[in-house]
Amino acid sequence: MLFMISLFCVLAFLCILFKKRFEQLLAPFVCVLMLIAYALAMFQGLRWLCWITYAGAALGIIWVVSHSIRGRAAWLRLTVQYFFTPGQLCFIILVVVYCLGSQSHIVTATDDIYYWAIEARSIFAHHGLVDAARHLSPRFMTYAPGMQLFQWLGLTVLGE
Repeated sequence: MLFMISLFCVLAFLCILFKKRFEQLLAPFVCVLMLIAYALAMFQGLRWLCWITYAGAALGIIWVVSHSIRGRAAWLRLTVQYFFTPGQLCFIILVVVYCLGSQSHIVTATDDIYYWAIEARSIFAHHGLVDAARHLSPRFMTYAPGMQLFQWLGLTVLGE
């Protein structure tokens, strides 16, 4: 949960810094996040993504506090204007509906059992991509692991 809160803090800081609305910055933020995750996964360094996110959130909080102390409280107006938008409300509603809707589902399809679920779990267990000898899937690396890295984000947020 701390990881998700930190991601939102970093995104809020970037919205204020670049003066872009939440819905304008969400897609580029996720793309850059996935590229960083892919680079770290090649060296089994995905746990560093959590620490990078925590550091980014801390820097954003320090920036907000320093601007508050200096008397520049415009960050509050900018946060409401750029971060707390109707697009963010829609995003949160969709995430909640998706989580509630998929809560009772389990992996049952053969392709999921033999590859998709195992690949995400392997990335989570090994903190990145591994070679065929240490991999959990019999069909090692038949797809590029982009979606599995996105699933790793979900596993990390849930702590599973």
